[in-house]
Amino acid sequence: MEELTIVSILKWLGVTVAGDIVCKGSEKILSKIREEFSKKFINDFGTKEKSEEFINEIYKLKSSSPNKPKRDIEDIFENITGNEPSNETVLKIVDWITENQQILNKVLKKEETFVGIKIGSQKANRDIINIQGNLTINNK
Repeated sequence: MEELTIVSILKWLGVTVAGDIVCKGSEKILSKIREEFSKKFINDFGTKEKSEEFINEIYKLKSSSPNKPKRDIEDIFENITGNEPSNETVLKIVDWITENQQILNKVLKKEETFVGIKIGSQKANRDIINIQGNLTINNK
C-alpha cells in the first residue's frame, strides 16, 4: 500500500506514525504548519504560496520513494519551484520536519479531529436516525 509522503518522511526519521489519512478537522493544524513552514522557507521557495504548496503536497501525494524519502522532498521542491534544491535546503527541511514531528504527526491522527454535535431535542412524525451528526428523517 502506498504511503503519503509525510508518512514516509516521518517513518524515515524514526517517528511512530498514528495514521495515514489527513482528516478534514485537521485543516486548522495544517494551516498553522503551513504558516510556520512558510515563515522559515520563503526565501528557499521564492514565495509564500510555493512554500505552503510544499506542505500541501507532502500531505497529499503518495511517496514515490518510500525507502528514500529525501528524494520525495527533492522531487516535490523541484516540481514546485522548477529548480533543484541545494543540499543545504534539503537538510534545513529535514531538520524542520524533525523539530516539528509531533505537530506534523497530529494531522494524521484521526482522534484529533473528532467533531461532535449536541442535539437538544428532535420531533418528527416518524423515526429520526442520527449518524455521526447527519440528520435523516424517515417518513415512510
